[in-house]
Amino acid sequence: MTVNGAMDGPLPMDESNHFGAQPKPRRRRARVSRARLLEFLVINRQSPVTVVDQVATGIEHLIVTGGLKSGDLLPSTRELARTLDIGRATALSVIARLSAEGFVETRVGSGSRVRERSADLLTGSAAPAPSSFKRSQVPGAAAIQQQVALLDTLPKHVSRSTSLMDLQSLSVATPFAPGMPAIDQFPYHSWSDFCAKSWKHATAAMLETRDPAGYRPLREALAGYLASARGVRCTADQIIIVSGAQHAFDLTLRVLTQPGDRVLIEDPGFLGARNAMLSAGLNLRGVPLDEEGVMVPDDNGGAKLLYTTPSHQYPMGRTMSLARRRALLEWARRTSCFIFEDDYSSEFRYDGKPLPSLQGSDGYSRVIYAGTFNKIMFPSLRLGYLVVPEELVDVFLSIRTWSDGCPPGVIQAAMLQFIERGAFYSHIRRLREIYAARHSLLCELISQRMGLMLSVISDPAGLNLAAVAKRPMDDVALSRRARNANIVCPPLSQYFVHVEPQCGFQFGFASSNEAQMKAAIDRLEVVWGQGASTAT
Repeated sequence: MTVNGAMDGPLPMDESNHFGAQPKPRRRRARVSRARLLEFLVINRQSPVTVVDQVATGIEHLIVTGGLKSGDLLPSTRELARTLDIGRATALSVIARLSAEGFVETRVGSGSRVRERSADLLTGSAAPAPSSFKRSQVPGAAAIQQQVALLDTLPKHVSRSTSLMDLQSLSVATPFAPGMPAIDQFPYHSWSDFCAKSWKHATAAMLETRDPAGYRPLREALAGYLASARGVRCTADQIIIVSGAQHAFDLTLRVLTQPGDRVLIEDPGFLGARNAMLSAGLNLRGVPLDEEGVMVPDDNGGAKLLYTTPSHQYPMGRTMSLARRRALLEWARRTSCFIFEDDYSSEFRYDGKPLPSLQGSDGYSRVIYAGTFNKIMFPSLRLGYLVVPEELVDVFLSIRTWSDGCPPGVIQAAMLQFIERGAFYSHIRRLREIYAARHSLLCELISQRMGLMLSVISDPAGLNLAAVAKRPMDDVALSRRARNANIVCPPLSQYFVHVEPQCGFQFGFASSNEAQMKAAIDRLEVVWGQGASTAT
């Protein structure tokens, strides 16, 4: 995508045409003629960059540089497609991406407008030297007592256990199990072939796992994949192979915190991260959410770390806006607080291309990025990755050597072949189509069968969706009833820490096919029938 000409002021307007009416003030704003739009948005059809990315990036540039102002009405998707000679589906994907990134807001019947403050994006600067930090120490008896005391400071609704349910008994066969991929869609034969070849050509170094950072060829392939797919800026030397995002977070806590340190988490937030913080004896504080994602704290209170899931917030499913991402990075620079970005399921977005990572916009070396193959492949693979700032690589590897070892070298080598031979990308593309259909079906089922009780609020992404209660209910009791019927839908209220709990449920849709979903909804209607309307 190329943008011709310097855009130092508003985009020139053609008085003869109009995008539509602008609410404030009450007059029609002139729109750009087809010729003028083509002048500023030029599509290079020979470029490896997709047309969606080219057009969206060009419009983003016009917004940031002032060519389009807050409140301006964008062309309709039909007009955009006709003007730029692109498909209607492509135009829809452009608007979906701009909306997901926080540049525009779309309302039925009134079109898409440039959002307020979408052009007020903060720009990065040279990264300051990281603040000093101390390595974690194994807590003694006094520290253990401190952990118990910290638990007692939490609100009563915060459970000390992982959840109310026996998560060890969960499987992909359990309807609506959160975070479970579609095992029935996994390419077993291809994976077994790569594993067999990995064993056949295994080297002594591969079997000994000498490098605490992991199999270097896999880390090099990951650096390329993360740059192209997630916008992550790193080298292979910054990547550490771990067993999953949870392991990555545990290692990060060992490096950056000591018992009693203050840490922040999205509120509501992921139970695994919350319990890891509590187990480490940390002073946990919740940070509220709004429509743009986790809010920027007014004062971090000396916090060492903020945990966030910007691409698909867990459990509410919102996507963090670009403006909020920039503001959060600036806050981290100003307060010397690190951000842990859990990118647990970002490959799965169903209304456009996955959004770039928070780490890719970090000019201050404050973001520690984690991802996992376990959500894409299968849970027992136990293979993930951690991307750390260059200044922290040595200390992360030092602590990693005495905390655990790398996943098996032959499995890492098989994963490398899975990526290099294209099977990984094919599997993701296929899963996106399947998950998109399953997400749509579950939304429809909840709306049709439980519309008086629940409202789906999640973006079309990830492996789970959130449904909030429309009326007072005891979601904990209803969740227990569902579990007794072999259905898993964790109560939303248990994910809250300090924010007033909101009732509802978390539903996983990836591992259940159409027949399983419909049967599970049938059972829920029976189980919740009378209780759903009377539980308070």
